[in-house]
Amino acid sequence: MNMYSNRSRGFTLVEMMVVSALLVASVVFFSQMFLAHTEEKLVDFHVSEFMTLSNSTRAYVQNIDGVWPGEEEVVDGTTSCSDGFTVLKAGGYFAEIRNEDKYVFSCLQLRGRTPVLIIEYDFKSGAIATDKEKERARWVASLLPSASISDSKVKLYIPKPRVAQLIESGSVDGILDSDIEKPACRRPRLSTMIKSVCVKSDPEGAEGIFNPKHLGGYRVNVTDTEIDDVEHWNAKLEVSYADAPDEFSSGNGCNELRFDYIVYCE
Repeated sequence: MNMYSNRSRGFTLVEMMVVSALLVASVVFFSQMFLAHTEEKLVDFHVSEFMTLSNSTRAYVQNIDGVWPGEEEVVDGTTSCSDGFTVLKAGGYFAEIRNEDKYVFSCLQLRGRTPVLIIEYDFKSGAIATDKEKERARWVASLLPSASISDSKVKLYIPKPRVAQLIESGSVDGILDSDIEKPACRRPRLSTMIKSVCVKSDPEGAEGIFNPKHLGGYRVNVTDTEIDDVEHWNAKLEVSYADAPDEFSSGNGCNELRFDYIVYCE
């Protein structure tokens, strides 16, 4: 007779508690990973939208003669770009932007400073921003090239890129100055480059002996003028010599003078 009987053995209470704790820990861990990954994708999405609007704004400025999208003068030279988003959308500068009504455009024009366009987005979904929304805003702002944060609001600052449109170019040969007409644009510019200057002989030198005076410097002196009610630049090549480097003059007796110029709109 077999004195031992077969008995089925299950989990003890302690083993069940350990397994349950491991399952709960796994669920919590993977839930946090999922939430973190979801939040990261959401942040990346917002950063991508900000950069899309930034690139669209720069493209617009390049295409429309240096003007911000929606830029208009309000009062005393102050500008407004409140319609910037609408103008970019109507122009087809981006495909799709979610929550487009939450993006706010504005201009900042300071004397002597580069003009700046500001794109603002408030991550607050209710009356009061939650800690999670504030943290999301901080995360987005940290990934943008030039941004500030206030509570749940992120502001992206975009400096206006320089735009140059070539109007004409030419050379001034054999004469000392030239009147160049200004183009009819918002910011006309004139760039000059000296190509050749002559060396003046020293009148105090011995007769028949070439005794050059060393150049001290040269410049193109540009002044504004009007000819028949049309605005011009008067560009004049002037030189100085080593014995008086600060005394520039165009009456140096040289005819072999030349400078090139380029007229453009910025």
